[in-house]
Amino acid sequence: RAYLDCHAVQDRDVWVADAFRSSAAPLPAPLLPDSGVAGFRADLNMVRDGFQRFDLLDDHVHFLPGPMADTLSTAPVEEIAVLRIGRAAGDETRAALEALYDRVAPGGFVIIDAAAATEARTQTEEFRTDRGISARMERIDASAVVWRRSASDGAAAKGDAAGSPKPRAPIAPSLPADPLDLTVVVVLYNMRREAERTLHALSRAYQEGIDDVTYEVLVVENGSDAAGSVDAAFVERFGPEFRYIDLGADAPPSPVAALNRGIALGRGRAFALMIDGAHVVTPGVLRFGLAGLETYAPSIVATQQWYVGPGQQGDAMDNGYDQAFEDRLFKRIEWPSAGYRLFEIGHFVGDRDWFDGVWESNCMFVPRSILRQVGSFDESFAVAGGGYANLEFYERLGSAPDVTVCSIIGEGSFHQTHGGTTTNQPDPDARRSRVFGYSQEYASLRGRPFRGPGKPIHYVGRIMTSAGRRSKPRRMSTRVFADAAAGAGDGLPDSPTPVPDELKWSFTEAVWRNLAWERTTWLGQRIDTAPTDLLAYQEILSGVRPDWVVETGTGDGGRALFLACMCELVGHGEVISIDTTAAADRPQHPRLRYLTSMPSADATAHEVRQMVGDSTAVVVLGSLAGREETARQFEAYADLVPTGSYVVVTDTIVNGHPVWPAFGVGPAEAVKQILTKHGEFVQDPDMEKYALTFNPGGFLRRVR
Repeated sequence: RAYLDCHAVQDRDVWVADAFRSSAAPLPAPLLPDSGVAGFRADLNMVRDGFQRFDLLDDHVHFLPGPMADTLSTAPVEEIAVLRIGRAAGDETRAALEALYDRVAPGGFVIIDAAAATEARTQTEEFRTDRGISARMERIDASAVVWRRSASDGAAAKGDAAGSPKPRAPIAPSLPADPLDLTVVVVLYNMRREAERTLHALSRAYQEGIDDVTYEVLVVENGSDAAGSVDAAFVERFGPEFRYIDLGADAPPSPVAALNRGIALGRGRAFALMIDGAHVVTPGVLRFGLAGLETYAPSIVATQQWYVGPGQQGDAMDNGYDQAFEDRLFKRIEWPSAGYRLFEIGHFVGDRDWFDGVWESNCMFVPRSILRQVGSFDESFAVAGGGYANLEFYERLGSAPDVTVCSIIGEGSFHQTHGGTTTNQPDPDARRSRVFGYSQEYASLRGRPFRGPGKPIHYVGRIMTSAGRRSKPRRMSTRVFADAAAGAGDGLPDSPTPVPDELKWSFTEAVWRNLAWERTTWLGQRIDTAPTDLLAYQEILSGVRPDWVVETGTGDGGRALFLACMCELVGHGEVISIDTTAAADRPQHPRLRYLTSMPSADATAHEVRQMVGDSTAVVVLGSLAGREETARQFEAYADLVPTGSYVVVTDTIVNGHPVWPAFGVGPAEAVKQILTKHGEFVQDPDMEKYALTFNPGGFLRRVR
């Protein structure tokens, strides 16, 4: 690329193919985000950064990430002047030659830079022999050889073409002769009910500020059954901008191929990509998405994600939230007449707000030029729902050194419940297990865990309504959730309705500030915790009936005494409580033993293991420590816990979850790290059913 730049050659492109892994082979599962192996080999965006440092990262450079056997056969490379197969190709040397040799122009050069390596040399010689290539092969230096192709030298015999390659991330086609400003691609799978709202929200009748924008909406049906599918008539009634594409019965389970089909057929200079067609957007999304692309070019623009409903949708469904409840919410706000009232019936995805960063988007705006440089969605993510395909796409595009990551303030995409494979999986254990599987698939494909672009985020937009001013310092709930719940009938409820997350957080924060929990006692002994957590502990002990309870962070001994008393009441079990210091006047109980030592020390863990032996245990990590110390304590004692038992990580409310934001990374962040590594544990929201808890997300149940 530098040679072409120096000689002002403007009609040639450079194509760069590699696995682009940060390690030579898939890392063994489980993986930690700070794994020391990651980083030994350059991944895609490290290479792009190298180009950018010399001002050579432009539209004339294209990247093909993945195994060469998968990417090169379908790459839109027409005629090659120089084919260089580098040292890293190794045992893929022949695959590269098979895919590209017939595209080398007469007079073009083939350079094998790893010819001294046994595998590359053997594969090169076998290829030349099989193809009957007579051109003289000359040595360049100690490792590289070169030959020049004649007009007919080594042409493939008819019918010798390789079979269908595995799908990867296809390069987007060039801009058509009659381009539009924007192509919106929406993927549907059994979403007829949700599509009614999704597509209306993308129409000119709903979107604001786009009178001078030319756009199209490509609706891709991805193998829905008859009851859940839509058709061309259904789609086209939303306006002349709408076009229907049906992948038919052969559609794969993943939505990735459907998105790539939409990209291939789209006419836009930019794309808005919606991997999940159940998302309904606010009225300014298209306007501000395009504004972000223009303002910060080259950029990508992520629309922030919300759930329709009172909290995290999967957990809300465990507590009675369903499509009927959701329909009542839409009716209450008189949608779509006032689109920004969606904020009254929604909740941010995750414990976050406008300024907490983005890890994916279900309405992401990207310029065509970036998709021509690094490709579209990676079809290696082939599981139902796409796994981490959307996250990988956001990371790959956003991590480019020349790309600005942008988000929209005051606009959102709102996920409707539809029975999807991840968020709406009815079994919470299966839901969490599936997400863990997605993270492991990503690590296997990329050689490292998902980490996101990690860039400062720029913003466009404005907040139109008070309900949209949702942030941690301005936490608010809304009467709409209560009104919709009341719509199910008066008197004793027939079924549960979820408590809004904002109400849980506000209540928790109010109790924390009130300090009533510091005046809670058990048999006269002070016990610094929420009384609802004590109820959860007794449910665990009476249900699991462990032989031992291992507690870290004794403090003044109140919690240890309570746990010992519960063991006494159920007639089974003893408590080992560990702390670095021995408080004066610690309570005593026949079933309670104290250890004064560092809980995560090897010697301490060894002593505890000798005491526990082959017996069963419940572990309570109550030291209120930072992330790394909490994780070390988990690693020291988690294997004492059998299937069906618990590790409880306490005090996950600190570091702004929702209290004490100055604490720094602590127990809540440790839980995220633990769950990334240990798929045998899942969070049990049933232990948080009373809404007030100081351990949100910290009740970890072993499921295998």
